[in-house]
Amino acid sequence: MAVALARKTLVHEWRRFLPAVMSVGFSGVLIIVQGALLLGIVGTNALPVTQSRADLWIGFPGTQSADLGRSIDAGAAAELLVDPRIARVEPLLLGSGDWRGPRGGGVSVTLIGIDTRPDGLGLAEAMPRSERALLTEPATVLVDAADLDKLGTAIGAAAEINGQR
Repeated sequence: MAVALARKTLVHEWRRFLPAVMSVGFSGVLIIVQGALLLGIVGTNALPVTQSRADLWIGFPGTQSADLGRSIDAGAAAELLVDPRIARVEPLLLGSGDWRGPRGGGVSVTLIGIDTRPDGLGLAEAMPRSERALLTEPATVLVDAADLDKLGTAIGAAAEINGQR
């Protein structure tokens, strides 16, 4: 009896019911979009870790995220190599910079410094040996081809990062 009455009320009062259902549905869509944005940001920040072949990461004490880390004393590498379970130590440098292309204007960029040897561990999954070899040339950077327009530059063009050409 109660279900039949509720059904009749919904059919009769659909103009009141429809906006409420649409509002709840739209709220659900917004929650899904926010979750996707969060996962995208976390995935981007984790890229240097997930795309490397390192088995162990050492960071500054209390570091919460790879992109928020501070420098480690250079003597830490020597201390690590004393342990027979550690075969090699390789630095990975993360920072931010101000990119100035030939057309002017500035863009904030993330800088990732890696070991350029062919068997380097940093970004090994994302960067083939041929691209890694390009970085052995002084004053060379690699950028994502999708970002060339945003950076206001082209392949082979000169640019400035933090005032350095």
